[in-house]
Amino acid sequence: MDLRMNQSNLESSIKRLQDTGHLKAIKAEFESEGTMVEELSILSDLCSRNGIALTLKIGGALARKDIQVSFFIGADSILAPMIESAYAASRFLEIVSEEEKYFVSKIEKMSYLINIETNSAIRNLKTILEVSTSSIPAIKYIVIGRSDLSLSLGIKEVESQKLLSICKNAISLSKDYPIEVILGGSIGSKSYPFINDLSKNGLIAFESRKCTFRINQSLDSNKFNELIHKAIEFEIEWLNVRRSLYLERSNLDLNRKKLLESRLENNH
Repeated sequence: MDLRMNQSNLESSIKRLQDTGHLKAIKAEFESEGTMVEELSILSDLCSRNGIALTLKIGGALARKDIQVSFFIGADSILAPMIESAYAASRFLEIVSEEEKYFVSKIEKMSYLINIETNSAIRNLKTILEVSTSSIPAIKYIVIGRSDLSLSLGIKEVESQKLLSICKNAISLSKDYPIEVILGGSIGSKSYPFINDLSKNGLIAFESRKCTFRINQSLDSNKFNELIHKAIEFEIEWLNVRRSLYLERSNLDLNRKKLLESRLENNH
């Protein structure tokens, strides 16, 4: 399994995503995905070469080290998960503000996002939005995470009308603030009616595990399914790169181990 070949396949996949005209960003995660810095550098370089934004989802609102890495590797956006209160949002922005002074050249292009993905976050959304948009730096986007939100609310079906209504209310409330809304969480081929409905209320983008897509008037059900298909293809190629990376490292360690074992035998 050749790392260079898999990286080439990954780049071809990202170009196919770019050709759709809907790709807003590629995503990496310290949170659920557990991305290592070495992997992140590969993805960052790929995005930089192709003029594609990179969003890095950090481990939590107070994950200072993740925020530092985001600036260091040249991410374009930082997404903080599980923001459930105005206090959590303010602490995230406080740490970001403290770290920005060390990365002055990278501040201009950086944007900040927060995940709204629990019942508590929905209940506290107004105060979260107030804090998020009244400080410098400010939050530019909220990302509604349907999967965790539905679990938190005890809703079994992410495509349900009940969850759709909650998302609509969140988008409606956000219109009172200089902030935009993205939808994520279990996005698949059945999600088009849900997303299409929300787009009429102001939803500007949706995301899969690895990709964020812009919504515009050309997004019909066929185009939506194409985007989902290409996003899955890209994630598969990304997993191939990760696997070959660690296989290559493992082979180096194995060769070193054999060398050391031979030295032990020769010393007997």
